[in-house]
Amino acid sequence: MLMLNATRGIAVRYVLGLFSLILWPLGWAVANLMTQSLMEAAAHHTPYEYGGVLCQTPLDRASSRD
Repeated sequence: MLMLNATRGIAVRYVLGLFSLILWPLGWAVANLMTQSLMEAAAHHTPYEYGGVLCQTPLDRASSRD
């Protein structure tokens, strides 16, 4: 179908559709890995550990340095 100019568009749509169906599970796997890593980062690293939202040093850490 790719050799005939009249049916080239149909063939290209078919091949792209086939590739998209083949790569669909790969997309889900990548999205799962990203979501899992973001959730683990959110669970293990709270804003308090980095000094809060404004990056200020917590009072108990500031007093222990002096």
